[in-house]
Amino acid sequence: MTYPNCIPPTGGDGHHFEALPDECADGVIAETVYAWCFSHGWMHIGKPWCTATWVILSGATEEEALASRLEQYGEARFLHHLPGEQQIVVIEASRAARRMYGLEG
Repeated sequence: MTYPNCIPPTGGDGHHFEALPDECADGVIAETVYAWCFSHGWMHIGKPWCTATWVILSGATEEEALASRLEQYGEARFLHHLPGEQQIVVIEASRAARRMYGLEG
């Protein structure tokens, strides 16, 4: 069985959470997940729960995840701080990740 909340061990696009299920047939299990929430303006850490607009950050530690955020999104704290095209990419990635985790119908 393939779990829908897994990403391949070969990598990802930087916008999806790695899996947290007991088993993950063809993906990687992450102990801690880091995501930047462009709605709340802060990092979420742990299993996905937020129904707002967030994106996965790469990195095995909080410091690495913050460095990833800075590299990918600069100083943007909220969605409206990003250029228009990047806002659309973030919104679409966030919707896909929320669906993947059953946070959106």
